[in-house]
Amino acid sequence: MRGAEDYWIDVGTGAGKHDTLGQFSKGQTSIAVDLSGHPTGETVHLQIYTVFPDVPLTPGSGAKFRFSTRAIPGPGARSASAPKR
Repeated sequence: MRGAEDYWIDVGTGAGKHDTLGQFSKGQTSIAVDLSGHPTGETVHLQIYTVFPDVPLTPGSGAKFRFSTRAIPGPGARSASAPKR
């Protein structure tokens, strides 16, 4: 996003949780997240915050998405299906 300094990414088992991942992207616009600890069919919640200079993050204000995990070939591998808003 134009003017963005960074992005904060929350990934977890519930809305607003970050029990899978909670970190800044360090300026990257994409990031890989290991979902192998989530059972097949589990809903994974994602919230992305855009960080602008001199603007504090406001809890709950990020873009919110939900995914359902599904099994893919390979030992312990998981992926996420299309987002549901």
